[in-house]
Amino acid sequence: MLQLQARLHALIEQLHATLSELPEYGPLLTIQNPEQQNTPIVALLTNRPRALAKYLQEGGYMVRPIVHPTVPRGEERVRVCLHAGNTMDEIRGLVERIKDWVEGERVKGIRKANL
Repeated sequence: MLQLQARLHALIEQLHATLSELPEYGPLLTIQNPEQQNTPIVALLTNRPRALAKYLQEGGYMVRPIVHPTVPRGEERVRVCLHAGNTMDEIRGLVERIKDWVEGERVKGIRKANL
């Protein structure tokens, strides 16, 4: 049991460390309460929670969009829950997929603005 707890804590540290390396993305992505780095549940605040969750799910990640009326408007998010069965490669892959989605959304926004 202690090995599983230690493994989960290592995964939590890895997730928070890699998320903290992401640049600020404004309304597309904000990490909720980044100072709370001891929890296996991470909220990715975004103005497009369904789109981000779908993109991550298509990559094989089990995440859930949390939208109004469950949370107030403007506080929509994607919930990520780690468990001891996750791997470090999965954590790195998740963060890369998040980054890819945000970058893709930014490019789409630039294209729309130029039309």
